Amino acid sequence: MASSHNDKESLEASRMPLVEHLRELRSRISRALIAFGIAAVAGWFLYAPVLDLMLRPYRRAVDDPEKPLYTLGLLEGFSIRLKVVAFVALLIALPVILWQFWRFIAPGLKKREKRYAIWFVISSVLLFGFGTVVAYMTAVPAFGFLLKIGGSNLEPIITGDKYLGFFMAMCIAFGVAFEFPIVLLFLVMVGALDSGRLIRGWRIAVLTVVIVAAVITPSQDPITMLAMAVPMLVFYVLVVLIAKFAMKR
Repeated sequence: MASSHNDKESLEASRMPLVEHLRELRSRISRALIAFGIAAVAGWFLYAPVLDLMLRPYRRAVDDPEKPLYTLGLLEGFSIRLKVVAFVALLIALPVILWQFWRFIAPGLKKREKRYAIWFVISSVLLFGFGTVVAYMTAVPAFGFLLKIGGSNLEPIITGDKYLGFFMAMCIAFGVAFEFPIVLLFLVMVGALDSGRLIRGWRIAVLTVVIVAAVITPSQDPITMLAMAVPMLVFYVLVVLIAKFAMKR
């Protein structure tokens, strides 16, 4: 009986860390969702100017500043508004979401690594924002290419749901892809990579970047792929330089 009691205590003790991790995860997710909800309220009131901003690449591509998008059915306009509000809320709440993510993984890091928390959040937000800006700038030539690739005998009917879904997916894909250097620097920081390995693996890195750009870009057109792949390769070189010199210690 004593042995059984000790085994039970040992089992409960082994389960406690997992329970605490789950509680911590629930707490972090809850805070991120609260931030997202508050940002969604702001996104609801920002809907009109944001929608106008999102339509500009398409209107420039077709050279018509008043070109409308079509909706199919009475409910599509409402669903479009919800998607735009969610997209805006994600962008506004991103710093809080990333901070909660960092606070969740921080207990598993060394004291020296925890000092990089604020820089992790700031650089992640800036790189995600930079990715969305590059996507926005790439959208005009990319849309022009896609609208003309079928030939002059085809007149596409662009619906609001399809266009905005494509546009938001493109922005998110670029934003996520541009977090690439943060991941590499984190792996260097914890000792999983070093400058020597990064230099020796440059061929694999180039191939991986090209494949990732081809897979995650919504359109897979050459303009969008190059706009994503080239900055990622530049980021790779910068990480190699940082790992070799700035983080050599």
